[in-house]
Amino acid sequence: MYEDVVADVLSFMDERMEWLSAAGVSREQLIVDPGPDFAKTPAQTVEVLQKISQLLAYHRPVLFPVSRKDFIGAITGRPPRERLAGTLAAIAHTLTLTRSGIYRVHDIEDVRNFLDVWDVLQGRSQLGAEVLLDRNLWRAPKA
Repeated sequence: MYEDVVADVLSFMDERMEWLSAAGVSREQLIVDPGPDFAKTPAQTVEVLQKISQLLAYHRPVLFPVSRKDFIGAITGRPPRERLAGTLAAIAHTLTLTRSGIYRVHDIEDVRNFLDVWDVLQGRSQLGAEVLLDRNLWRAPKA
């Protein structure tokens, strides 16, 4: 087990980056993967994700494979196929800290819709004043 999970992840990253550099791989070719749930308890995964800013010090893209992870199940008590809300919350958390990332997800269309709404609400995309909701998409009338 880890004594300090974040320090240990950073140390592992340092070692791997040095090893790869010695093998001729440039830093520009690397992405950082904090390994959510990989050899970590749910609480340790949460701690790493809470301190993701420390991984940004590598100035490399960060991979967030958070879709349906065990830490989400531990928080919500839901099985993997019912963890979309938790996955979206984890993605939102990383976006508030990094504004970008690489995401490995299962529910691609749902995550794409989430990111479209997120970008409009954050002012990165515009919803033109002329855009109206198609009548076929209106709420169903109350029964």
